[in-house]
Amino acid sequence: MARALLEPFPPSLLQAVAAGSLLEMPKVVRAVRVVGDYGPLWDEREPPADFGWRSQATVGAHGMSCSADSLAMARTDVESLGRLPRSRYILSEEASDLASLLSTNMAAEVPTLPGLPPPRWSRSSYDRGLEEIHDILDLLWAFREPLALPGGSPFPALAPAGKHFLLNVDGTEVPEEIVKAAVLSAMSPFREAVTLHAVALRPQALLKDPLRGFCRLVQSGRSGLEWQLIEHESPEAFLGWLRSQASDSAPCQVGPPMLFGSLRGHESELRRLCAASGGAAWGRLFAAEPLEALRRWTRSALLAPELVAAPPWMRTDLTHPAVEVIHPLRLEPE
Repeated sequence: MARALLEPFPPSLLQAVAAGSLLEMPKVVRAVRVVGDYGPLWDEREPPADFGWRSQATVGAHGMSCSADSLAMARTDVESLGRLPRSRYILSEEASDLASLLSTNMAAEVPTLPGLPPPRWSRSSYDRGLEEIHDILDLLWAFREPLALPGGSPFPALAPAGKHFLLNVDGTEVPEEIVKAAVLSAMSPFREAVTLHAVALRPQALLKDPLRGFCRLVQSGRSGLEWQLIEHESPEAFLGWLRSQASDSAPCQVGPPMLFGSLRGHESELRRLCAASGGAAWGRLFAAEPLEALRRWTRSALLAPELVAAPPWMRTDLTHPAVEVIHPLRLEPE
């Protein structure tokens, strides 16, 4: 029956395979939905980062299932993208202030080849970071509108995921990943729900710049920046908070928590608890693949017809920002 259903599809896209035992973890499959009971092995094994939690009976989808699954199947031709014109958004004042926290220092020793530009990794955090931000902004603004379907059915749409970032640095510098996320949320068409978890920071760390200034700005409400800051005395305290999210039966308006960052020495428990709360522990937000970064930043949602014109997560204080088109530098042969 499965092969008959898949007959119209090319084998490179979909294939029917024999069902395996639920007592063995699959080696290739990243997510599986089980109708009925499941093997005890699944209670003890650590789930993949983007798996989410088991879904039984009428329990809602979680984790990876709450992201736009179709984006996981799409890939950007990064090589061709490097030869094409790129968008550069005119940043707001707050976004520019945040971007200034990125380092402008380039790598000290950069190998060069005649006729070729310097490798991407040798560029400064500022240059690389803004390029990543502009690429994701292109996608966010392109896919911000719900998909119109005939018949008055619920309309599928991309919505902002509930994002949680771990801040557990030794000093007062703001990690690059968190700075880029703040710039992106300031320019996003969505009302971004972001929580910053300060875990076991040194005494007075939040009272010293640049961390102090960063926290003030992302909580200011300007440019749509409405981050929340939660302090945790220790990694165990944060895990206790995450455990409480797993036991909370009340549905969250922004979906399950999507976690970014690491907790040294607690990675296995972090992933289990994040999955139990219905979310996914992604690790990094800014993947090399722009569509994958978009998948981690958003979630899938269904809108009633009366909400299509004004989705509740859409910002009303921001119109489409001005965009410059930057053409790639063409090196002339010597």
